[in-house]
Amino acid sequence: MPKSHELTPFERGEIVGLSKGGHSVRNIVEILDIPKSTVQDVITRYNDENRTDTAPRSGRPPALSERDKRQLGRIVRQNRKQAVEEIAEQFNQSLTISVSTKTVQRSLHSMGYYGCTGRKKPLVSEVNRKKRLFWCHDKKNWQDEWNFIIFSDESRFELFRNNANQWVWRRTYEAYSKECLIPTVQKSEGVMVWGAFAVIK
Repeated sequence: MPKSHELTPFERGEIVGLSKGGHSVRNIVEILDIPKSTVQDVITRYNDENRTDTAPRSGRPPALSERDKRQLGRIVRQNRKQAVEEIAEQFNQSLTISVSTKTVQRSLHSMGYYGCTGRKKPLVSEVNRKKRLFWCHDKKNWQDEWNFIIFSDESRFELFRNNANQWVWRRTYEAYSKECLIPTVQKSEGVMVWGAFAVIK
């Protein structure tokens, strides 16, 4: 089988020289052991452009294809709290290619994903989440009705609490997406505060 590699300027000159000497493409392939398509490309470029060198390239090709990036995005969305090293390891296991942690990080940034501190919100079950959303949709057209409503809430302030931040991978508009939040629960000793407010006209 003819060898396949980036031709040197000397090899390109050989192809052009043999072609100008009357040799056919098939003969040149047999003599130089170079693929037919490569030989034909060199001859065509010389005849059309009077040049034997390759066209200048626009730059280094991207390490990941669009398909690879889609797979990387799926891995990130499955667990937003993974370290970039864990994402890179899982990504390399899912495909036949192997890329560095830096490449994975650059690719995530190009896709809009950045490591950010997760927003802490009280833990809410899926049932209560749907109930709250339904309540908001049901009352969205209220106007004067709010004059007869009192809102009350309570909050617990813990005396000893771990304030360490946990990072998540998210896009700028995903700060309050469910999978990007850090659920909090009440624990340890603290002070309970209760308050209420209403619209007064």
